[in-house]
Amino acid sequence: MAVGEFIILLSIIWISDFKHGVPKTFCYVQALAFQYAVYVQIVTALCFAFHIYQLLVHFKQGTSQKLQQFYMIFIAIIPVVVVIIATVVTIKVDAIGPLAINCDIKRPVWARLIGYSGFNLLLTFPGVYFIRSI
Repeated sequence: MAVGEFIILLSIIWISDFKHGVPKTFCYVQALAFQYAVYVQIVTALCFAFHIYQLLVHFKQGTSQKLQQFYMIFIAIIPVVVVIIATVVTIKVDAIGPLAINCDIKRPVWARLIGYSGFNLLLTFPGVYFIRSI
């Protein structure tokens, strides 16, 4: 969470004229770094929900080494893969632009669904299932 806030606070340099004064390169770096930070948070929350599900519903006493390795690989690989997909799509359609205080995927709207909002929506369903089962 702190990393995401720091990434947004980087744009204070151009706060007086953010929409017109911010360089395009900075916009891309800020938007994609924020996407990565949010993806890591989402995947970590999903792994946490699954682990709580395993402990409470299946009465597991501990975590197996294999499951811990799966969590680590899942948290390390999924955000990188999704950021690569988001990078390719947003650069291809020129979707990143300045908003009020930060740069993010702006237009077209379908490109935003490739960003953290759509990915978050997809991962909400398994997370809700694991929490609901408790």
